[in-house]
Amino acid sequence: MEVEKRLTWIKQGHLKLSISCQCELLKVNRSRVYYRSQSKQAERDKPLLDAIADYD
Repeated sequence: MEVEKRLTWIKQGHLKLSISCQCELLKVNRSRVYYRSQSKQAERDKPLLDAIADYD
């Protein structure tokens, strides 16, 4: 089964299973759950960076 599909099954804030436990059960590296691609990070940070640039 593809890792991407298993990643969709991991639920943050699950009442009984921590993310670590879910990753172990689904055989997914925990870092894959938290990873954000650089392009998505840059998109999210752009308004903040623009505001800082305008402040100067």
